[in-house]
Amino acid sequence: MSYLLRRSVFHISLQSPRVLLTGLAILLVLGLAACGGSAPPPVISTPDTPPSTATASETEPVQVVPSPESSGGPSLVRLEFAQGTKAVYLVNEQLARVNLPTDAVGTTDAVSGVILLGADNQIPAEGSELRVDLSKMTSDSERRDRYVRQNTLSTGLHPFAVFVPREVPGLSFPLPTQGETTFQMVGDMTMHGVTSDLVWDVTATFAGDEITGQATTEFPFDKFGMTRPRVRLVLSVEDRIRLRIDFRLVRSAG
Repeated sequence: MSYLLRRSVFHISLQSPRVLLTGLAILLVLGLAACGGSAPPPVISTPDTPPSTATASETEPVQVVPSPESSGGPSLVRLEFAQGTKAVYLVNEQLARVNLPTDAVGTTDAVSGVILLGADNQIPAEGSELRVDLSKMTSDSERRDRYVRQNTLSTGLHPFAVFVPREVPGLSFPLPTQGETTFQMVGDMTMHGVTSDLVWDVTATFAGDEITGQATTEFPFDKFGMTRPRVRLVLSVEDRIRLRIDFRLVRSAG
């Protein structure tokens, strides 16, 4: 065995240094195998193949966690009617003993509700509504208030006006965080036991997570099955109810 090794080494030494190193490695493996050795073959670097310097992070696969936007789109934006919101009705009337017509004005802060906005400010089919307790409406006349509650609004049977929004045309996307804008809010109003479509004109001021402004709409009494008030001290009442919501909304993730 030693004679063969010496002869092989002599022959390999006549080759280039790279061939010599490679040959020595092969002969060493053969010698170990012949002697029953079990050591693994060495890894020998040559000038053309420098030792590997890759780290674990470079060789192991990297797990990519998708962002919320790429995995499921933006989450819902929740706008909640907060303290400071009030509902107002205005009806033009001509009183006896008064030369000029005036507005009968009733207000209440018994207002609650939530508006949910999704991608492109789309409103989901469920989860959004504005609710006003009409039985809490008060004006400058207690006699008028009793009459309106009992005879016009029938709050004993229908105490709430509920508006369910369907869309907000004109509202920019994504929702602004500052500045003032105007848009509309379209949906269905249920009042006095009748449901009908309604459009609000909205002016809103954005300041971070708070939105303030006014939403206004108007309609005749019979749109919701109501009749105009007829009392002795009132000569005439205009067939038009104007509603206004002075709102304060607080924005959060849905």
